Amino acid sequence: MGDSYIVGLVHAHPLIRWAMDRILSSDPAITVIPDLDDRGLPPLDAVVTDSPLPAHIGRRVPDAKVLLVGPDDRPSPQELIASVRAVLGTPAAEGGDRQVSLTVRERQVLRHLAAGLTQRQVARRLQISPHTVDTYVRRIRKKTGPGNKAYLTQATLVRV
Repeated sequence: MGDSYIVGLVHAHPLIRWAMDRILSSDPAITVIPDLDDRGLPPLDAVVTDSPLPAHIGRRVPDAKVLLVGPDDRPSPQELIASVRAVLGTPAAEGGDRQVSLTVRERQVLRHLAAGLTQRQVARRLQISPHTVDTYVRRIRKKTGPGNKAYLTQATLVRV
């Protein structure tokens, strides 16, 4: 068979977390931990979250790749699975990986988001306006593929 992966979910809304659990569990290579908390976190390969990864979880799973699904994102089940597989560095069943080319500044923004900073914190850190950070985030999202609304925040995926 192939590799297997453990993916944790961190989402503010239980119904959405439940739906993501059902969708991701449909992929036989993915084992889902539907509700991460402080008790006994297993070694995770990836985390799907709706906001920057809480520091107490990020410290406990420092090697986990992160997929940030924002509040305006509404990926289809296939897009969600493909996005998680892309973060994991494994092609989806029906397609393969593709390279994403980002500018130096886009990579800087992405690196800070992957570290768990908010867009406002990224703006302060890079000494640019929050609006400019939002523009970079929209460009990053566009470059990750048409129709793929979930944007990737794992720096190694895009070779930063």
